[in-house]
Amino acid sequence: MQVFPNRISAIKCLAIVGPLFNACEISKDNLTSDFKRLENIKSITTRFISRQGDTKNKDARVIAIAQFNVDGTVENVTQHMTYPYNYKEPQERHLWMQPDVRNLTHIMDGLDFGIADNNFLYGNDWPIKYAKIDASSHPKFQGKGIEGGIETQVSYASGEWPEEIRLKERFKSFVDEREMGGMTFYETFTNNGKFVTGYRDGVIPPPAMRKALEESIKREMKKGSQEEKLAKLRKETYGYSKEPKIRFFYENDLLERTEFLNKKYRFYYDEADQLIRSEFYIKDEMYNSRHYSYNENGLKTKTEIFNVDGEAEYTIEYEYEFYVAG
Repeated sequence: MQVFPNRISAIKCLAIVGPLFNACEISKDNLTSDFKRLENIKSITTRFISRQGDTKNKDARVIAIAQFNVDGTVENVTQHMTYPYNYKEPQERHLWMQPDVRNLTHIMDGLDFGIADNNFLYGNDWPIKYAKIDASSHPKFQGKGIEGGIETQVSYASGEWPEEIRLKERFKSFVDEREMGGMTFYETFTNNGKFVTGYRDGVIPPPAMRKALEESIKREMKKGSQEEKLAKLRKETYGYSKEPKIRFFYENDLLERTEFLNKKYRFYYDEADQLIRSEFYIKDEMYNSRHYSYNENGLKTKTEIFNVDGEAEYTIEYEYEFYVAG
C-alpha cells in the first residue's frame, strides 16, 4: 500500500452481524457522510460461516480480500477460496479496469455470475470498454500466443459497439506458420444499442487441426450416446459461429437474467436498485439462491446461501477497514 501525505490512518470496523464478529472500533459520532458514499474504505474481507454440520471446519476462513487506495480506487482483490471453499493458493483476481465499488462485493463471496460479473463490475455496456483493452492484458486472451507473438483485430457493429474480437497466435518461424498455422481465439457480441444482449467465445483451429477434429467427431458420433455428447461439445467449442451462447435480459435498465444453455441466473433489486437476491437455475430448477443484506450506510453485511430445499447452507460475512483523517 502506498504512503499518503495527508496523515491518513486506518481503523477497523466489522460491519457484520453474528456470533463471531459484533464489534466495531469506531463510534457512531465518527460515521460521517463519507462512509455513506462508500468512500474511505481501506479493505474488505469476506469470511465463510457454516450453517450445516459438515462444513463447521471451514468456519471463519477467509474467502477474499480487497485492498483500496485512499482515493477510493481498488488496488487489488486476492481470492483465497471459491466454492466449495477448500483452501487453495491465494491468487490475485484480474480486474481489467476500475470496477464499480458498490458492486465489488458481489464477486467476493466465492461464487460468481459467470460473464454477468462484468455487468455488475463495469456496467451493462461493458463490451465497449472491453474492446479497448490491450491484447497482452486481455482477460480472455491473456497468456495466449507463443514466441512469435499474437495478432489482434476488433470489428465493430456500429459506433463504439464491438461485434467481434479476434486473437491469432503467430509462430516465430515462417515455415512453422505456413505448415502449422495458429489457433484463433474469438469473442462475439450483440447489443440493443444500449446494453450487451449476447456473448459467445470460441476457438478456430488451423486447417490441419480442424480437419483432424472433424474426423474425430465423425468417429465418436458413430459410437453412442456419451461419445456423441462429447463430439457435440467439441463441435460447439471449435466451430465458428456468431450466434450468442449467453443471452442477457433487462428490466428497467437493470440486468434481470442471463441464460446459457440449460443454466440461468435471475436477479432481484430493491427500490434503490440495489441487488438483494440472485437465483441460479439448472434445467429450470433452482439450484440455490443468494440473499444480500446491507447496513444503513449501504455496506453489504452478509450473503446468505440457501439450497434447492430452502435450507440455509452457509453465510458469507463482510469486514470493513476504513481510512480516517488523523
